[in-house]
Amino acid sequence: MSASDESQLIRLERSRAQLLQALTERTEADFARALGGDFGESTLGQGLAALAQAERADVATARGQSVSERQMSEQPLPPQVTHDLAGARHQTLTALAQLEDGDSTKFLVEAITEREAALIAQIDAILGSPASE
Repeated sequence: MSASDESQLIRLERSRAQLLQALTERTEADFARALGGDFGESTLGQGLAALAQAERADVATARGQSVSERQMSEQPLPPQVTHDLAGARHQTLTALAQLEDGDSTKFLVEAITEREAALIAQIDAILGSPASE
């Protein structure tokens, strides 16, 4: 594993840890709340489900595969969303291990971490940071 590969894995790990921290102590009501901003009327649960779906689409693109859209629930439950995020991340890590280090892997990691950062910022904006509560 190259230093670049390790750096990308660390970025993904940190980004996901920050997302999970932003979700700390959130209630079902929080997951049903509209995010607003760039996320419009999507709820937190829907935003997280879309995050997993987008990560899977990025992995498929990086592998040169067609992207299949999965039907998302209108009101995904927190355990389902958490499981879906874990599954998407597993696919990402598997793809990174199989792909050669290059532009496609850098794009993959960058796209994922940027989306997670945007969602974290919106969660903090509407629900507050768990550290500040």
